[in-house]
Amino acid sequence: MVTKKLLAEQVINLLNKGIINKDSNITIRQAMAVVGEVRNRLIKQELWERYSNFGSFDVPESILSEYTVETEYNKERDFWFLTLPVGVLSLNHDLGIYNVSTACDSAYPFIRLPSSFKSMYRDLPSSALEGRKGYIARGRELRLQGVSECVKVDLALVVDGVDLSPSEDFKFIAERQNELIGMSVDILKYQIGMQDTNENNNER
Repeated sequence: MVTKKLLAEQVINLLNKGIINKDSNITIRQAMAVVGEVRNRLIKQELWERYSNFGSFDVPESILSEYTVETEYNKERDFWFLTLPVGVLSLNHDLGIYNVSTACDSAYPFIRLPSSFKSMYRDLPSSALEGRKGYIARGRELRLQGVSECVKVDLALVVDGVDLSPSEDFKFIAERQNELIGMSVDILKYQIGMQDTNENNNER
């Protein structure tokens, strides 16, 4: 299994010409941060290319992380909601939250609604969404429409690379893994160069 930590170690290995040691200018934490950021950049580029070339909004399964969460009820404000377990990558067309559905009704996923939905369609027939369920995204909270009880909800998300843990499966496009490593090495080389330049200036 490929993990963020494993890729970061490969990056440090290349920077140190095959020798990982405690005296490295770059820590494993720094390398993982860069790997996560480069992953985000390449995923955005990949999805943009798919849309530009094929008009496709499909997201490759290889970059999707799946979770199951239970809905919660806000008694004071009278609405059902769920909390995303991780940070989601900000993508065009809201593709970061790729799918929200219940196991018993997976053929009809929740519809993403605008934040103004409640005020615009209150008391109108359209507020019922013709029987479909919907959600309004507010940060990590999804406020649910058409849910009136505690249910388990299945999520398919494009997780922000920063939020991927060091040891979990690194969701990415396998064909672009070498590109990710190369870009990470280049960024860290630049950071090392800037650090050396600043140290030299301070010694003068």
